[in-house]
Amino acid sequence: MSAAPLRQAASASDAEIEARFRKDPEAYRIPERRVVSYVVVDPEALRARVTVTPADTEAYYRDHSEEFREEEQVCASHILVKIKATRTPPKGTATMRRRKIAEGLLQQARGGADFAELAKKSSEDQGSAPSGGDLGCFGRGRMVPEFENVAFDLPAGQLSDWCAAATATTSSAPAPTRRRACRR
Repeated sequence: MSAAPLRQAASASDAEIEARFRKDPEAYRIPERRVVSYVVVDPEALRARVTVTPADTEAYYRDHSEEFREEEQVCASHILVKIKATRTPPKGTATMRRRKIAEGLLQQARGGADFAELAKKSSEDQGSAPSGGDLGCFGRGRMVPEFENVAFDLPAGQLSDWCAAATATTSSAPAPTRRRACRR
């Protein structure tokens, strides 16, 4: 049978078609369908067929070194003693006494005292004092510049008279990790 005679006999305006659709839209809904393909992988069988040599690993690392690059970070601890910013405070002032406390703490740390214990007992930073002054690890731009510059510039295990903080740094160079320490 040819559809041509039926087409000629049928006529419907756009408005009639829309009205029919709006009357029963579910009749025109096409159910969702999915095509799924599965691949079954046996990791042990695959592992037995693949050999990666140390040279392969080194070559991959060399060719993809940017993927392993990390932001330079320093892990620091500090002892905070709040002192007003004056070059030479008058003798006997609170600022002078606080400066003496800070100098005494620095001297104790340089003399081998347990830095974490000094921080727990003496730091005015209520957030880090309970954890031995530990500030965690941070990248550039996350601390005040004066502290950050000292933390990133000091070699591992060193103390600064500006800060007393122990740090370990990860460089931006891809592994191995570079370690450093600062004390503020």
